Amino acid sequence: MNNNIIRDARLEKAMDTDGFFVVKSFLSDDQLQALDNLYAEYRPTDEINKYGFYASTFSANLAYRQRLKEQIPNIFKPSLEKLFTDYKFIGANFILKIPGGNSRLEIHQDTSLLDESLFTPVNVWCPMTDVTVENGTLYLLPGSHRFFNSIRIPAIKYPYEDIFPHVLSHLIPIEINRGDAVIFNSGIIHYSPDNQTNLERLVADTCITHQNAQVRIYHKNIDNPDSPLEIINQDDDFLEKFLYFRENIFARPEEGTTIGFIPYSHRMVNEAEFDDLVHKFTNKIAYRQYNFTDDLLKTAYFPASGGMAKLQQLAHKIFHVFQPETS
Repeated sequence: MNNNIIRDARLEKAMDTDGFFVVKSFLSDDQLQALDNLYAEYRPTDEINKYGFYASTFSANLAYRQRLKEQIPNIFKPSLEKLFTDYKFIGANFILKIPGGNSRLEIHQDTSLLDESLFTPVNVWCPMTDVTVENGTLYLLPGSHRFFNSIRIPAIKYPYEDIFPHVLSHLIPIEINRGDAVIFNSGIIHYSPDNQTNLERLVADTCITHQNAQVRIYHKNIDNPDSPLEIINQDDDFLEKFLYFRENIFARPEEGTTIGFIPYSHRMVNEAEFDDLVHKFTNKIAYRQYNFTDDLLKTAYFPASGGMAKLQQLAHKIFHVFQPETS
């Protein structure tokens, strides 16, 4: 990772290689209660009921969004300080899936907000309830942050957008408990299905990066396919000020300072080419898991049918994974 912010070299390696790691018991009971209280202070019911999937960055209430940007990082900070150094917050919000259909979040990579040749955006995704396949947990494709050296904006199709069903077949669900966290590179391919339970699925999420990183957005005029990308520098609170995340995501922001224009294009990949990338970069057997409670860093294994002992044996033959060890 460029301009590394992760304290533990083993977790840094996991982030560089797999694009994510899991932290068990990331938040304490007191931190979770503080988040519960914060969410209960203001629940924009009318806005939430318009969508099956709702993020607080969709809200038109800027004061509400700003309060979350201040309070969620304050609550997360004691835990983040154990894992990260020289970092800053560039976003924080609640993410909600209401019960029933229409809460699916399609396969995507998060929008580029930095010069990723210099800095890495890191998401800290912390469920407020146990998350499962049934209630719409996070699915990831390990290593996929390394598939494409691309700029990600809503106005440009993903290189794999024409083969979404095939891509989905490669993604792996991460089932974790309330207060655990998935910490991932924002460029990893991810997705979450509908919440098919009778209860809401709530997540507290924040995005961090190196303290020296400049927030920027890339804007393309969708009415002119041949137009270059405009690079617009933004303040660190841009995500709390931009009003059009849901209604008009292609709008050029009024905020910011244009620093230049660059030509940009990429070609689409087919299923065989995508499979080649999976074979080259993806470890579907094991991942790194850190436990705050007992300060243990270990190798965890993705669920799979068949004999798990045989699968673990295969992992140690093929992949560079680690036995349980203390930090």
